Amino acid sequence: MSPSDFEYFIFDLDGTLFSIPVDWAAVRDEFASIAGEPIEGKPLFQEVQRVTAAKPATKASILSMIESHELKAVESAKPMPGSVELVYSLFEVSKLALVTLQSRQACEMILGRHKLLDLFETVVTREDALDRAVQLEAALNGLGVHPKGALFVGDRLNDVVCARKVGVPVALVGKGTADEPKPDYRFADLAELKAFFP
Repeated sequence: MSPSDFEYFIFDLDGTLFSIPVDWAAVRDEFASIAGEPIEGKPLFQEVQRVTAAKPATKASILSMIESHELKAVESAKPMPGSVELVYSLFEVSKLALVTLQSRQACEMILGRHKLLDLFETVVTREDALDRAVQLEAALNGLGVHPKGALFVGDRLNDVVCARKVGVPVALVGKGTADEPKPDYRFADLAELKAFFP
């Protein structure tokens, strides 16, 4: 199969469809302060899951702090080249879902500013799940499609790892790495992905 054979698409938001300039270094510093411990170099939301599981009382303040940084970045969020055109063209012939570890408020504000929010049948944010694999399962349920019937488009190795857990084919956009596991498809950018569609 090629990407053009799919009728259902699930997109990641940050780094895939939009560049969102959140000050993640400041987020990590404040996170460490609230948690009362150093935050390791692992993916941020894996650390959020770890800390909030061990210290449930910190969850609300940690997530509120992260959202405050995200909301500051909303006005500066920019579509990745070709993303708006790709979403509109796929919307005409496909069903779309979106997954993001951004807050629902930040996500809806970004999509709303670019008139994309109503194009997604299902939007899954961190309020629904902090785990990308669980988010993908929720998006598939929202679309009403078997994992093999949808293509997930992301930009990070963790997107590939989580897609493999769920059994959904995955396309990685961007420079990528030589690390395993490898995605089913790899594209330099969204324009290259769009070239697969008539």
